Amino acid sequence: MNRFILYLIPSVAFLISPLVAFAQSGWTSACSAGATIDEASLSIYQTNGASLLFRAGAIGTITARYNVANCASPTSTTPPWTTFELGYSDRIGAEITATLFQVEPCSGETTTVCSMTTQRGVLLNCIKCTFPAGTIDFSNYVYYVQVDISRSLGAVLSPQANTLRIY
Repeated sequence: MNRFILYLIPSVAFLISPLVAFAQSGWTSACSAGATIDEASLSIYQTNGASLLFRAGAIGTITARYNVANCASPTSTTPPWTTFELGYSDRIGAEITATLFQVEPCSGETTTVCSMTTQRGVLLNCIKCTFPAGTIDFSNYVYYVQVDISRSLGAVLSPQANTLRIY
């Protein structure tokens, strides 16, 4: 019996370890993938690799929305996530805002969980905003991210939203 327990403990630990690692992971998206592009932005946006950006010569605001799924664990509806991150390439005359929204499922009422805006002229960067642990609650709410990329007439190069992460 003691030999059985000696074999059982490492086996159980081996099987549980991927679940523990999976429970700690977060939600990620390349900005070119999985977005719903706002109708007003359809004629001015393009994608390239992981990036969402303007078509050549286009100006205005691109609005894209991304559904946030519970990637933490099928049994955990409140993941330990506390950080929202945007990876981007920005240019002078441009601005990118990323906002994480919480939605009440029946009424559709939205609340901002976390929002951030790029610093003009910073070429390659990641920015983050944080929120309290336990804020994300998939048992009571639905979540989405909205990315707004604005480009003025004077901007020579297109700003790019590259990646989104919640962890």
